[in-house]
Amino acid sequence: MNRMTLVVLLEAAILQMAGCSAQLESDPITSSVSSAPYLVPATDESENPRVKDFKTFALNALLLPLLDDDVPARWADPSFSLDCDDARVKVDGKRLDIGSPVPDAFTVRWHMEACTSMGQGIELSGDVELRVESNPDGYAASVHPKGLLVRTTEGVHAVNEPFVALLAVVDGHRP
Repeated sequence: MNRMTLVVLLEAAILQMAGCSAQLESDPITSSVSSAPYLVPATDESENPRVKDFKTFALNALLLPLLDDDVPARWADPSFSLDCDDARVKVDGKRLDIGSPVPDAFTVRWHMEACTSMGQGIELSGDVELRVESNPDGYAASVHPKGLLVRTTEGVHAVNEPFVALLAVVDGHRP
């Protein structure tokens, strides 16, 4: 089993065992990501389950494809991990510098067209900004979708509200 699969499985198991469904009490746009590292995305009970999955595993879809397996992490070419009609990514306002070290805090901006980074069940199109901080437990991000469409077998769902997402550490190493 590769490390990416292990990260996804462990994160899913931890969240399920913990019964996490905390509501954000502060605005994720202005709050520090590190001030709430254990929160999971606030969701509406009527929200589509596949959209809830996207919010829970947003960093698996939007950050993990950018990271290589090195410790410390370095930027990787996301085209090896993503299946998209079109995708563009910038880190801190600049083109992705593949092979360079990943800083402790950074901003990632994606523009995606028909990306299936979470498998065939969810397709992403639109723009999203991640304000990411690393911590000993992995990565935490304030996620800011802008016209992001999540296409599932149940239809197309717009995701416009900011939320917090996490990516856990495996075996003491950041993914």
